[in-house]
Amino acid sequence: MHLFSDGICNLNSDLTIFNSVRIPALETKRLTLEPQSTDHVDELFIKFQDRELFHYMDREPLKDHEAFLAAIKKLKSRIIPKLSEYRFNWVLKDRKTEEIIGQMEVSQQINENIFYLAYTVFRDYWRQGFAKEACLEVLAYMRDQHNCTQCILEIDERNSASIALARSLGGKYQDSLDRKKKIKGKLTTELTYIIET
Repeated sequence: MHLFSDGICNLNSDLTIFNSVRIPALETKRLTLEPQSTDHVDELFIKFQDRELFHYMDREPLKDHEAFLAAIKKLKSRIIPKLSEYRFNWVLKDRKTEEIIGQMEVSQQINENIFYLAYTVFRDYWRQGFAKEACLEVLAYMRDQHNCTQCILEIDERNSASIALARSLGGKYQDSLDRKKKIKGKLTTELTYIIET
């Protein structure tokens, strides 16, 4: 199952203090959410060659390993001063095999208590409940450790699996926030779901 959105959540506005905070690994019954690093690049590069993962995105897989490495470095958990944004990234690992089965990103505007959540689960692991399991863990972490009260998911209207997941997490559709956009030349609508944490 694949869902893609972007993110936001309330941390400390003092950037020096934030820089000293270690992004933790999280665990569920079947998964370890490990802070993403360049150590994961080779495995991620191979798995992100699946074009089906980009069906609802206006981009294609990166074919150049160096370009992919540069993109992963950009996605490292960090503060982005220019955007006044915090961003956390994890890889999802199967606890039994230690294979990477997906990726998750949270981003938050500084001094906000709302976060946007984005994730990918690789095709071999679709429809096995991994996405919901990881989302529930991150929702609890952001609520308990960073005082977040809402999570926002932005989903292509054609992505019925992701819409069903958002609803199963308690997401409420906000029709006033619909956005028209073109994906691969086709006009579609990006829907917004809000989860109260």
